[in-house]
Amino acid sequence: MTPSRDEPRLAPRIMRLGQAILALAAHAGACNDNLIRPITELDTVPYAPSAAPPPSSFAGAPSRLEPEPDPAPPSATGRGRVRVEGGKLLTDRGSRLRGVTFGVDVYPGFPFDSALFQTLSRELGLNAFHVYLENAQIQPGARLVEADALVELTERAGMYLVIGYGGGSAMGSFDLERLRAFWSEYAPRYAAKTHVLYELQNAPELGCDAVWSDATLSMEREVYTLIRAAAPESHVLLLSYAGIPTTTASEATLDALTGIDWSNAALAFQAVEGCTTLDELPELVPALRARGVAPIISSIDAAAPLANVALFEQSELGWFNFNWLARTQNLADFAPSHEAAGVSWCPDFGSWPEPAEPCQIP
Repeated sequence: MTPSRDEPRLAPRIMRLGQAILALAAHAGACNDNLIRPITELDTVPYAPSAAPPPSSFAGAPSRLEPEPDPAPPSATGRGRVRVEGGKLLTDRGSRLRGVTFGVDVYPGFPFDSALFQTLSRELGLNAFHVYLENAQIQPGARLVEADALVELTERAGMYLVIGYGGGSAMGSFDLERLRAFWSEYAPRYAAKTHVLYELQNAPELGCDAVWSDATLSMEREVYTLIRAAAPESHVLLLSYAGIPTTTASEATLDALTGIDWSNAALAFQAVEGCTTLDELPELVPALRARGVAPIISSIDAAAPLANVALFEQSELGWFNFNWLARTQNLADFAPSHEAAGVSWCPDFGSWPEPAEPCQIP
């Protein structure tokens, strides 16, 4: 067993996280019904990374990040920009993005801290964090303090951060005015941050087997142009299908979505089976890459078997898992669960699941 898998080394950090969770749970019990109701109402929303309810022990807990008056934008440092090469989205080290997804849009009170991100980066082999920051039910700019904190925490840990606009309880739709306001606030704020990527909106349509509507494509084009004007070098994730799209539908949608520079953008989709299955990937992925379009999995269904990750690795896809943090905080189970499923990759740092040096496989 390698040092990074050594349970005694991981235990103190897990213990600190557990203590924070218990403290928040205790506070939640003292909260009144008005504080708890917004989270409880979301319990009936169908599964989606940006709309799923947080663990019940957190319901109603306030954010640990206290607002500051007119916070200044963070400085411009961090990892090098991601790049598209051969239809693959790669980091400054030539590795793929691998991480976890969390919906701050519906739960802003999670106890993020430096120890957590160091564990994700140095001990669990992850190099990215994917957050749904706000959604159409939230006033644009309301998660500014949380966003600044996540930008700084991921930067310190040597991780990439994908900031996305969530679907909330209105998955399959979009509010153009709020999207404009959101990206007008956040796109220029982190434009100089080389480790920050943007995801335009999670699942503005739910279909995956037909070309998207003219209205949705017009929105994607307009908001992409807005982001690109404010952040010329920032990587942008578009389309963000709620499931695995069919090859025919994705190609037709790409034909209709003109004006996108795919050398600095990617097509995102959730690895959720329904309209199609994982059997679509061997046709879908090469077809997208032949067009110079890099696909990336924005979220793996929390209930999906980890054996699926091995398939994503074989397809050379970057991925984000929605189980850890969003569904369970048992990080001690992350490594053994992936090992049991036969999943491995070359991390950017540390020695799990393989030693970062001299491991050369992206």
